Amino acid sequence: MLVMAKDGYLVPPSEDPSKEKLWVETWKRLDRFLPDIRKELPQLAEPEVAKEEVNSPVVEQTPAKEESAAKA
Repeated sequence: MLVMAKDGYLVPPSEDPSKEKLWVETWKRLDRFLPDIRKELPQLAEPEVAKEEVNSPVVEQTPAKEESAAKA
């Protein structure tokens, strides 16, 4: 599993939709005899996107030195 993940074969569908079938079938089989393996391997967990991150606007920040130089 880790080798497959490292080489880019076993990736969550949110990262590569073309690999969704492999992702689903792999976890279906692993869940049968290792139901808690996802908790033990966080690097293979599907990333969760927080709603706040999706809706928050992007705000550019400039360093204080540039701001004070621009005012002078």
